[in-house]
Amino acid sequence: MIILATAIATALLALTAQAQYVLGPTNRWLELKAKISHYKDARTFRIVDERGIPHQLALGAIEPPNRGQRHFKEALERIKQLTEGKTILIKHRYFDQHGHLLGQLYVDDTWVNKTMAEEGWAWFSDTDDDAPELKQVVENAKNEKRGLWKNPTPVPPWLHRRGKISYRPGMENEPPPKYRRYQSTNEPAGMTYGR
Repeated sequence: MIILATAIATALLALTAQAQYVLGPTNRWLELKAKISHYKDARTFRIVDERGIPHQLALGAIEPPNRGQRHFKEALERIKQLTEGKTILIKHRYFDQHGHLLGQLYVDDTWVNKTMAEEGWAWFSDTDDDAPELKQVVENAKNEKRGLWKNPTPVPPWLHRRGKISYRPGMENEPPPKYRRYQSTNEPAGMTYGR
């Protein structure tokens, strides 16, 4: 009887783990305190949590300019001003396809993702519906021509990565691609997700 109960419990655990992979992440938010140890660009960072464990992190819901795009340096400088040397709080639900935590960053009472959007240093790219309120924030920055929106024809980063370097009409309506997501943990994902 004990052997049968153990076998059933093991099978249920295996099915639950498999269902999470197939069905994707849950709506569970986790928090992690860390410091940024390396800025790959204005969106992706290497961080070290309070336990000394390294992670890869990407800003969720927004995308600043990529390396090689106009306003990249300004966006990178601003994210550094907001976060460099400070303890950050990351609220996250997902790993992306590269094993980065997708997070909302906070430094004390400052929501860094929102600040970058308000100041016009990012596009809205919330394919996971993590922060839909940032859509209007980005629209306001665009209408008021702040940050990168001073340029009347900026190319979204997800199109720049595909080799589109100059503007064409309708480009702003091309949504960011939606990739598979994996449920977050506060343990490093490494590069095992999405490979």
